[in-house]
Amino acid sequence: MDPQEYFTQLVNAGTPHQEAINTTKIYYPDWTPNNSETATNSNPQGYFEQLVNSGTPHQEAIDITKIYYPHWTPRPPPVQSPYQGVAAPAQTYGGSQSQQPVEIRSQPLTYVTTRPKTYRKKGPQKTYYAPIITILLTAMMMFTPFLTFDHEELSNSEEKEVCEGLYIAFQSTTNSDENVESDDIECPMNGYSSTIYSLETISNFDTEDLEEEEEEPADSTENNDEYEWFGIAFLLLLFSPIAYIIFVILSLLSIGLFQKYPILIGVIQLIYIAFFLFASLLGTVDITDEFQLSAHANFAGAGVYVVGVLGIGYLIPK
Repeated sequence: MDPQEYFTQLVNAGTPHQEAINTTKIYYPDWTPNNSETATNSNPQGYFEQLVNSGTPHQEAIDITKIYYPHWTPRPPPVQSPYQGVAAPAQTYGGSQSQQPVEIRSQPLTYVTTRPKTYRKKGPQKTYYAPIITILLTAMMMFTPFLTFDHEELSNSEEKEVCEGLYIAFQSTTNSDENVESDDIECPMNGYSSTIYSLETISNFDTEDLEEEEEEPADSTENNDEYEWFGIAFLLLLFSPIAYIIFVILSLLSIGLFQKYPILIGVIQLIYIAFFLFASLLGTVDITDEFQLSAHANFAGAGVYVVGVLGIGYLIPK
């Protein structure tokens, strides 16, 4: 490579003038630098752009260019790659071969653009806090009294004895084969023990006795409607713990399998307790002038009403 050309490349790459001369003389000792006009690029604007693209600060590049071109007026340089090919002389070791500079080319800078991530806004996810809390509360409230007997003129011990006697008598009338022992029933019965009692009563129910009673002529009395409504209300009371357990199972299926709020189940549960109260009010029987007997006032425990009203929790979509 010609030493003058190598010197020119160094100057164009941004090397200071004197340093470029000293560097060139290292590899070309016999070389004599020309004047500044030949040592630099003949085009002042091109020389200025080369200085800027090689990394020389803008103002410094203007000052260097004006040293060689005093009448030059700077213009904004176009944007180019900041890398320039610079030829560096090759060194030889232990020989008298002519020293040839090696041209070094740096790779251009590449910019990798990435697309911005886009996120789709999801709709509000369903939460089932209200139904789940309702199910848990129902399971807890099933330990409260469901089947009991309450009379204001009786003491607690007397109420317990009368309660056990009445429910034993009722279960015995549904089974003509055997009588129920008193040890099997303890009053008051909570929701779970009431469920067992109701299932046993239903399983022991004898339909033949019912057909025989239907064949017998019924005496027409003024309180016939009250007795019928009392019977309906009492049956609803017996089935209430079973119905509440079924409602809990259906609610779990609605949430777990179908991922829907058990609103319909809540409506049915509220209708159930409302219809029980309606039938019990119509079925209030006057035993004496001072004593009235009804399912809601004398036989229904607090758990029947509390669990029934808990059906409101199934209606909350949260």
